[in-house]
This record gives sequence, structure tokens and C-alpha cells, in this order.
Amino acid sequence: MKAWLVGGGIGSITAVAFMIRDGKMTGENISIVVEIPDDVVFTMEYSVCVPPGPSFISC
Repeated sequence: MKAWLVGGGIGSITAVAFMIRDGKMTGENISIVVEIPDDVVFTMEYSVCVPPGPSFISC
């Protein structure tokens, strides 16, 4: 079974926690879909969003 959640808010994060803890799902089967601003570059190699500048935002 796979789960897709729309939005990276507290509701999605909470749902993921329950799916992992109570539903015994693995992280590989859970995806969170979020809108990424135009000025953020997403790299699949490192699975992080890298905005311009020195900071890093985890996706």
C-alpha cells in the first residue's frame, strides 16, 4: 500500500507519524506533495531543496 499526502503542513506530518507508528508503513511508501517556489532548486541526488544562499531546507 502507498500513501500520497498533499501539503507539507502539520496535518500531513501527523498523518505520516500515525501511518508509520500505527499502520506499520515504511517511509518508502509515503509521499508528501508540496508546491516548491520558483526560486528553489530541487535535486534528487541529495533529496533536499537548496534555495539560493547558505541555508538548506529539508523536503
